[in-house]
Amino acid sequence: MNDFPFLTGISNQAGLQLVEYTPVASVSSFPSIANGVISSALTFAAGARWYSVYGSMSKKGYDEGGKETEHGFLYSPEIQLFYPGDTIATRQLLKLMEAPFHRYLLRLTDHNGFKRLVGTPWQGLTFGYEFTTDDNMGGARGYRLTWAGSLTEKPAVYTAST
Repeated sequence: MNDFPFLTGISNQAGLQLVEYTPVASVSSFPSIANGVISSALTFAAGARWYSVYGSMSKKGYDEGGKETEHGFLYSPEIQLFYPGDTIATRQLLKLMEAPFHRYLLRLTDHNGFKRLVGTPWQGLTFGYEFTTDDNMGGARGYRLTWAGSLTEKPAVYTAST
């Protein structure tokens, strides 16, 4: 046991700066996790990469979640963001992403530059979305995107450069 350190002079902004995703089928090699840290980059199949998704600045969040079960601790991460607007191209991409059996890995970068890798090739996250519009004309109109899953290990800190 140890005391939690008192951090001075450190910015601790909430929310996410960057959300990137890739289908688990796109990963050809997954690096090892040592003490909760991944320090080497994933290797992708030919033509695959991280895909970024824009989200309204005040509407990108991450909840690690978790609970003790009779089989051990299970984490239930959820990433949500609001993607503004509505186009045919967006609808086609969303439909493709929600196809049955698609699972995803997400690389999240918060406003402090801290990165996490959420999911593994054997425990990927599912994707869902819903279109929503506020009642008033000046409100938000777009898609609430959600990635969620159940993991047996806490999402790893990601220190690799790519």
